[in-house]
Amino acid sequence: MGAADKAGVPVPKPLRVGMEGTRPYMLMSYCAGTRGEDADTESKDIIWGNLGEYARKLHSIKVTGFGETMDAPGHFSGSWTEYLDYNISSLNNEDELLALGIITREQSEALKEIFLHLKNTKLNFGLVHNDLSLKNTILGSDGTVYLLDWGSAGAYAVPHMDLAEVLQFSLKENWPEFRLFLNGYGMGRDEFEKLKPDVWRLQLLTLIDKVRWAIDKQPSSIEQKAEGLLGAIADYSRSLN
Repeated sequence: MGAADKAGVPVPKPLRVGMEGTRPYMLMSYCAGTRGEDADTESKDIIWGNLGEYARKLHSIKVTGFGETMDAPGHFSGSWTEYLDYNISSLNNEDELLALGIITREQSEALKEIFLHLKNTKLNFGLVHNDLSLKNTILGSDGTVYLLDWGSAGAYAVPHMDLAEVLQFSLKENWPEFRLFLNGYGMGRDEFEKLKPDVWRLQLLTLIDKVRWAIDKQPSSIEQKAEGLLGAIADYSRSLN
């Protein structure tokens, strides 16, 4: 959050960091104003433009490593290569996703080809908020848009991952709000269209990894995660036609 603040993204100020028993906590300053999702239509449009601008600023912050676990300022402990290789190698005949009937063999083979394509794709990595949405903003009385909830931030491919997150959970690519987001980012529609195939590929990679996480760590969420993956597979297939 400190790096985001320096980059010009309005955020709550950390006041205290500590431990409560075995749980870490961070006490932050209060941002007075209206929650983004409760703002009027005109204000929501302004917020989406600001979120696009904030995404561009965040993506310019230099980071090393990959993932959500930061073990030193600006350095994340994960490896993009290991993450990608794990998800490619897991698509095999003994895959739990096949055994559970989440994906078919045909889908497994198609996903493997998609992820192998990413091995040969040059990507840039930067700081990603990973949940850019109205619910994570406060519109101050002076017009300042504050960006909240940094729990999912990490080092990922930019601008792809924030674009994928926005399109999966908040906007459709033909909505006026998404155009405002792109304008705020400084990205033209033609540039987005060039990026879009890799945006979808990376989204599929992220979603299948979340399904595998659910199988190992939170079985109660398998169905929800699987629905997200299958929806994205269908969207990707439609985009090819």
